[in-house]
Amino acid sequence: MQKPTNYDTTQAAGEFEPIKLGGHKMVIKQVSERQSQGGLNMIVILFDFAEGDEQAGYFMKQFENDIRPDKKYPNAGTNYMVIDESVDYGVRNLKTFITCVEKSNPGFAVRWGDNFGQQFRGKLIGGIFRAEKDWYDNREIKRHKLAWFRSIDIKDRLSDYHDFMKKLADDHQMVLSSDVFEMIEQLKDDLELDEKENGWIPVSKRLPEASGTYQVTCMDGRIYRSTYAKFQRKLKRWELTGARAYWKVTAWMPLPEPYKEVKP
Repeated sequence: MQKPTNYDTTQAAGEFEPIKLGGHKMVIKQVSERQSQGGLNMIVILFDFAEGDEQAGYFMKQFENDIRPDKKYPNAGTNYMVIDESVDYGVRNLKTFITCVEKSNPGFAVRWGDNFGQQFRGKLIGGIFRAEKDWYDNREIKRHKLAWFRSIDIKDRLSDYHDFMKKLADDHQMVLSSDVFEMIEQLKDDLELDEKENGWIPVSKRLPEASGTYQVTCMDGRIYRSTYAKFQRKLKRWELTGARAYWKVTAWMPLPEPYKEVKP
């Protein structure tokens, strides 16, 4: 028997490839509307890692290889998002998701009304994955889960520029200085847009340079919440009081400038 050409890269049955932490380029497979057990409006988003991502097709491969008769799409590739207006984060969740989709798919604008979820099928979106503690079989484990959605990362745009320039070089085409200048200007615009769209800074990446009050995202058990907290630079510590004392700060951003009414 000759060794199959793809033998070394084929994963054996029973082996598990963990989701790589950090940013991923994803494609939306399905969005459906439903209600939670508590009667709150929510949407259920099924996604997979998109072509060009290091783990493209990760969840669909898991689903196709599942031999159980009652198999379901992998839980780690499913996001249950409460969007009910009765909770303070409901509309914010929905707007964040829609904004990320619109920014990741130039020319796409959400359409309200019937069959709302169908328009998202096949659309790109970014996601940040992180390790979260969980309990399984009476022991603590770490699962790699989606922490939040974001628009497609600036690195993907850089990759597009790289591929474009490489194609010109491979085809022995002349690169004009005006082309390079235009790409640099576009990159500057992309960087500025990226900062505006994705103002959240993970605490794992860096902490504020000065003490003060910041808007923060926290983990309350398994629920992400947004609030405000004071940061002590010398102690490198966040101050959360009352019921929030047990929340864990995962990301932060500077407070926005106060609203100023423009008088005619």
